[in-house]
Amino acid sequence: MIKLIEGYKGEKRDFAADPWPDLFDAMRRGHILQEDVMGLERIDGKDALILSFGPAKGMIIDEEIGDNRPKSLTSFVGIPVAFKVINCDKVNGTVMLSRRAALETLSKDTWQDLKKEAGLLVELTEALDKVEAEFATEKKKGSVDRARILELRKQRIEIIGRINEVSPVKTCTVRWVSRYRASVDIGGVMAELPAKELSRGLVLDAREIVAPGDSFDVKILKMYPDTGTVVVTLKPFLPDPWAVQPFKYQVGGLYRGRIVKEKERGNKKRLVVELEPGINAEMWKPEAGAPSVGAEVKVAIRRIKPDNHYIEANLVSQRSIASPVLQRAWQR
Repeated sequence: MIKLIEGYKGEKRDFAADPWPDLFDAMRRGHILQEDVMGLERIDGKDALILSFGPAKGMIIDEEIGDNRPKSLTSFVGIPVAFKVINCDKVNGTVMLSRRAALETLSKDTWQDLKKEAGLLVELTEALDKVEAEFATEKKKGSVDRARILELRKQRIEIIGRINEVSPVKTCTVRWVSRYRASVDIGGVMAELPAKELSRGLVLDAREIVAPGDSFDVKILKMYPDTGTVVVTLKPFLPDPWAVQPFKYQVGGLYRGRIVKEKERGNKKRLVVELEPGINAEMWKPEAGAPSVGAEVKVAIRRIKPDNHYIEANLVSQRSIASPVLQRAWQR
């Protein structure tokens, strides 16, 4: 009779488990497996990813790694990769693996699902690209047609709203991150997650928000089946400060913010002040004594256009504040 042992549920861990039956079975059935990369070695003059299966040594040689890879293969070390078993050599204790074959299968299945679930996204992607291209052109030439700029911004918001309605939710895993974007896997398909789609506020470095191995839900923002390109966004899962009712900011109110960028409008410059992530106010840059990007300032709101997500403000100096109420607000 076995005595009761706290935590024991009737199953014992086998530290000498033989991996070969499972490896041979996976090779025969074409199953996709997943395991952490243990290291990186040179084999026949080429880099190879090394995986460990107890007494068996797994190898993914360069041509079997696949196209979806970082600039440096060292980024693979310590993270899981998917693979198929293509050859088992029990005598020499080696297993040849193919990440490329696994990704091809996963990618094919994912694209079939995407085309079923998100057919309308291709049309919406074209519409969004057209609006963004015109918006960029207007900004580049320093357009003074403010009404057209605001209309294009409104159209972009409306199109993205429609995309959020029809876009399927996809779970992604971050594979590698740079300052400007993250590359995420949505099931054998590598998608781009731009830094600006990680937050409703300004993102200076995507590496400050996500890291390789992070998993979370995203929605597809753009899809190009002809090139196999997918762009995803995290924003639909983040609170929208413009949707708060009643809107927390008021015309005539005094608020603290941080200057996040400077931009041109005609022959003059504008300062963009972030009041909170996703809520910016614009104001003319003073000709003298203007604060620099990154500085904390206080602004008085002159105009709010919720439909266009636009706030116009004035920079407030201590001398310009007359009322006791605003004086106290300035001192806080």
